[in-house]
Amino acid sequence: MVSENGAARGSVCPWLAAVLALSACATAPHPTAGQLERQIDKASALVADDRFEAADVELKNALVSDVFPTLPAARRHDALQLAGFVALRAGDPQRALERLRSACAMDETTRYDWRLRVFADNAAEDSADTVVTLTGIAMRWPQMLPDLEPDRVLGYAMLGLESAGSDADRYTVLSALFANR
Repeated sequence: MVSENGAARGSVCPWLAAVLALSACATAPHPTAGQLERQIDKASALVADDRFEAADVELKNALVSDVFPTLPAARRHDALQLAGFVALRAGDPQRALERLRSACAMDETTRYDWRLRVFADNAAEDSADTVVTLTGIAMRWPQMLPDLEPDRVLGYAMLGLESAGSDADRYTVLSALFANR
């Protein structure tokens, strides 16, 4: 129905409520660095309690925050590594790869980042990234390659290297693998 002034009855209030709700969202304060760090700590505690879904929500929110890039590099790295692990546990290897590629590109990268990345590569069936990952491991931590075999990831990764790697990539990885035997 239309009122005497031409406005639809009952439609002004929902419309006004929607505008006010959107404006409240737009003016909501961004978390401080301290709040964001506590959010990351909370996610870590949730992972320790095997509450991966809740940790995933916390990490997703933390990583998209405008404040995240302002955190110290070591803190950003730890959050990216944890987010990669949680994404793998959530069955989302593409998101895990995105997070782990970022963690591996940082100066703070660790062997654990690269190991997780091999698992994510295999889960995502990403042969091209497998080549990058195995080559990175072979160049930084060649002694780590044989350690991947008990988890049966090296065999799968080597298939990716065979299908998507160059001769130089295969030489780098195989040289590192056999130099440590």
